[in-house]
Amino acid sequence: MKIKDQIVKLSQLDIAQEGRLLTIYMNTEPNGSKQDAWKTRMKNGLKRLGEYSEAEGGKEQIRQYQQLQQLVERTIDDNILDMKRSWVLIAGAASGLLFFEKLQVPVTNAFYWEDRLHLEELHELMNVYPPIGIVQVGGEEVTVTSSFLGEMEQKWEYEWDLEQEDWREFKGIAHANRVASGSSHKERYNDRFEENRVRWLKGLCPILEKHGKQNMWDEIILTGEKNLTTIVSQEMNFDSTRILPKNLNGNPSHQVLQAVYASM
Repeated sequence: MKIKDQIVKLSQLDIAQEGRLLTIYMNTEPNGSKQDAWKTRMKNGLKRLGEYSEAEGGKEQIRQYQQLQQLVERTIDDNILDMKRSWVLIAGAASGLLFFEKLQVPVTNAFYWEDRLHLEELHELMNVYPPIGIVQVGGEEVTVTSSFLGEMEQKWEYEWDLEQEDWREFKGIAHANRVASGSSHKERYNDRFEENRVRWLKGLCPILEKHGKQNMWDEIILTGEKNLTTIVSQEMNFDSTRILPKNLNGNPSHQVLQAVYASM
C-alpha cells in the first residue's frame, strides 16, 4: 500500500476503539562522527515515555506501553540494516503496529503516548516533499520513476523501438527481444544519429507529461547526459521541470532517490 493511502487509512482510524497510541518520529541521519546517535535518542525517548506512563498510574496503561515498547524495539531490530534518513512508527494498544515507514527525508524527533493520532508532522512532510517524477534520460532508453516522500511508488522503463519508430515500455524478456530485433535496423540511423536522437527525445515528452498529470507530480526532475536532458527540458510542456546536473543512468533506484532528494 502506498504511503499516501496508509496515511488516509490512519486518518479514518477509530480512536475510541484503539485506545492509547504510541507515535514516534525518528531522524536517523548521522550526527557528525556519531553514526548511531539516533539509537540513543530512541532509547531515551522510550524511557521517558515509560516514566510518564508510570507517573500517571494505572497498571493497564503501563502494561500496554511496555508491550508497545517491546514491539518498537523488535521492529527496529528487524530493520536496523536497512535504515534511511528517518522513520515514522505508529502503534495502538488494541491493534499493535499500525504504520511503519523508513523515509528518505529528514524528520524532527518526537515521541507521543496519547489518546489521539499525531499526523501533523506527516502532513507537513507531504507538503514539503510532494509527488515528483524522476526521469533518467538516455539516448535510446529512459527510466521514469514516480516518487513521494522520498519513496519510489512506481517505475516505468522505455526504449526507442527502431522498427516502429516510437517509444515502447519494456519489461523483462520483451526488452531483450526488442534489442535483438532492432539491432539489425540500427545501421540505417547511424549517419544521422544525432538528428534522429533529437526527434526521439521530442517524442518522449508527451509520455512524461501524461505521467505527470496522472500522478499529480509537482515537478519533473531530469537526470542524464547534459545535452539530452537539455533537449527534453526545452520541449516539455509541464509547469515545473528541473535538470539535476548528474548522470544517474544505471544507478540502483535507492541511489537515484538519495541523489534527487539531497538536491531538494
